[in-house]
Amino acid sequence: MKLLFFLSIFFVSKVFANPILLINEKIGLQGLFENKNLILTLDISDKNDITGLYKIGDKDSINMLNGSIINKSIQLESEKIERNKFSSIHLDIRNNLFNGDGEINGKQYPLILKKESISYKKIISSIKIEAINDNDYELVIVVNQNEQRLRFFSLEDKINIIFEDLNFDSYPDIRISENYGDINISYSYFLYDPKTSVYRYSKQLSNNIINPKVLYENKVLIGQSRDGCCFYEKTILYQNNLYKFSFNYLKNKGEMIHYNDKNKVIKKTSITKVMFDNAPLIKMIDNNL
Repeated sequence: MKLLFFLSIFFVSKVFANPILLINEKIGLQGLFENKNLILTLDISDKNDITGLYKIGDKDSINMLNGSIINKSIQLESEKIERNKFSSIHLDIRNNLFNGDGEINGKQYPLILKKESISYKKIISSIKIEAINDNDYELVIVVNQNEQRLRFFSLEDKINIIFEDLNFDSYPDIRISENYGDINISYSYFLYDPKTSVYRYSKQLSNNIINPKVLYENKVLIGQSRDGCCFYEKTILYQNNLYKFSFNYLKNKGEMIHYNDKNKVIKKTSITKVMFDNAPLIKMIDNNL
């Protein structure tokens, strides 16, 4: 009888125990600095801690600043002062514009940056997670006063919900962490439809985009993954088309598969190591490889 009672308690707690919910919002800002494009990506936690990654002009280097947001004012600082790099950035939020200044080499420069998408807080008023069974959950959100239930799978005790514009329509989409591997991190993706105010599951992104990264300057979503020692993949979402680059360094063979927005194969071709290493160069895709 005691054993049965214990198993009943375990079963109930197993089914209804909800994981810890972490919420992050990623926002892309664009502007000019000394007549060069300035891209600043803000990663804002639910505690209002911020990591800022910025890129100036065509430079490949991406630099990091850390800080916080208080009363619509953002203060970012660099951990170490380096020549020709921002030591600090201060921005005041005014709707879609972020006005302020940045310091480089001890000199202050004015900054005016424009936000690329609206905040999820403008359309979502409530967020919670409900456990369905072992690793199946529902993200329960209220969007424009209507409840939506987004079902997903996750192996994590702490589930990260990330709001970010993934298809560059100026609205916040959702990705939910499925598992944090040593190398590959996968997500369930839900894209927002502004016409219906509904979040819809994206099978295309969920099955293909691992370790996602958004390039706001080119409006590109990139995923990168590795299988074992030698097989690598780079997946690119560009203008609603998916390009999957893969290369086996052991066999010295690679290929590119181009899918349209209906997930139909448009083209399949062999690629060299140089082409794979240089992906995702947009000019490669624009020039039809």
